[in-house]
Amino acid sequence: MNILVLNNGSSSLKFQLVAIDDNSEKLLASGEVERIGGEAIISLTINAKRSKQSAPLRDSSQALAFIINALKRNQDRMVGFTSLSDIYGVGHRVVHGGEHFRNSVLITPEILEVLDDCIELAPLHNPANIKGITTLQNLLGPSVPQIAVFDTAFH
Repeated sequence: MNILVLNNGSSSLKFQLVAIDDNSEKLLASGEVERIGGEAIISLTINAKRSKQSAPLRDSSQALAFIINALKRNQDRMVGFTSLSDIYGVGHRVVHGGEHFRNSVLITPEILEVLDDCIELAPLHNPANIKGITTLQNLLGPSVPQIAVFDTAFH
């Protein structure tokens, strides 16, 4: 089972694609997009081979689309990843869930509404977190489960 893990910030995005089975975890791909909003710098590592490039990415939706397309372009280099349908779920680091969330939650339309209500608690990060969730719903489809893991649950 492959899990995509995201840390979507206000001007950067970090990700890992991890293959998990009963006995082990294997990092298939990882990377970072920095300077979102201009000429972004994209660092990708796929099967321990690192590459770096730049592209004009105006927001986190474009950065996520770039990452998803990079995974598709390189799927032949990752064992157990043949298409986007091999992504079983997505985990999102979400900065602030207010007093509403003490644990990780499956993201539903109702959860997105509560996250939207919490924007004033983390105005730089929560909008990017929400945009990442909705972008992946569009790119991967609504049937792929997405989980929010809150910084506020740790502090």
